[in-house]
Amino acid sequence: MTAAPKLISMQQAIAEHVPSGSMVLLGAQLEQMIPFAAGHELIRQGRRDLTLVGPISDILFDQLIGAGCVSHVLAAWVGNVSAGVPWVCPSCPLIRRWAATCSRKMATCASSHRR
Repeated sequence: MTAAPKLISMQQAIAEHVPSGSMVLLGAQLEQMIPFAAGHELIRQGRRDLTLVGPISDILFDQLIGAGCVSHVLAAWVGNVSAGVPWVCPSCPLIRRWAATCSRKMATCASSHRR
């Protein structure tokens, strides 16, 4: 008896497990581990109405928003982490434009520890 293979392609994983309307956690291991292959496969397969969740968002969130895949963003910080600038910066133009529209929602959690 042979065990079924446990590895599948990114294309198959997205097709089978991430329908439109899903909540998707991306980049949970911070910037050095941003899952660009998964994000680009979501774009290729035309997923829509996704809720993106992540401790940070960066260029991948910007790309998914620009491709029309996103309806909500839940993140501790939204912007270009590499440059240390928030979503209002020029390096994330699609996030900035998207956040300016009232038809979509973005929630962030500020982590200030002022006393």
